[in-house]
Amino acid sequence: MGLSTTVPFKDLANHNPTGTTQYKKYLRDRPSLKLYLTDEYLHQVYETGRLDAIGETGLDMPTDCTYTIGDVLERDINLT
Repeated sequence: MGLSTTVPFKDLANHNPTGTTQYKKYLRDRPSLKLYLTDEYLHQVYETGRLDAIGETGLDMPTDCTYTIGDVLERDINLT
């Protein structure tokens, strides 16, 4: 069964047809990853991604990231 529904980003890596979220278990088993789940880190990687995207596409991108880490983890994405 393919991923053809909208699922929260946090479920993407461990999505199964029942929609079971395993990211909390994943983070519990790997507590060092929590260091990266901060707004500060998100804004640092955004700048790198922004510059890469500008270089690849020539499009202008917003200078500041308007998302919080909570927004990213809770965001629904469509995989179709």
